[in-house]
Amino acid sequence: MFRRIRVQGHSMLPTLKEGDVLWSNRLVYRFRAPRKGEIVVVDHPDRPLRMIKRIVGVPGDVMSGRQLGPAEYFVAGDNVRQNTGSEAFGPVSRQAIVGLVRRKTRRAA
Repeated sequence: MFRRIRVQGHSMLPTLKEGDVLWSNRLVYRFRAPRKGEIVVVDHPDRPLRMIKRIVGVPGDVMSGRQLGPAEYFVAGDNVRQNTGSEAFGPVSRQAIVGLVRRKTRRAA
């Protein structure tokens, strides 16, 4: 199942810009684990908020001085000036990763 999403904010600059329209695949992770480098839709661990982030750490990696558990992932925005990923709120669970961003279709007007 695919879901259309629109980028809000600047945390993924320069890769994604505010207003970009994306498609997210919500089924892919039923068949395989998320991979480092993938751009994903993820639920914030502490707030009712969906974010678009890049996976930068997978289970077994050492991130911020600790080893990630078997179902933990480290996510980050591409914009190094905005720290709105796991550096700010910690690793996210496998269940919090709700979709793989597959492609950008166009920029919204």
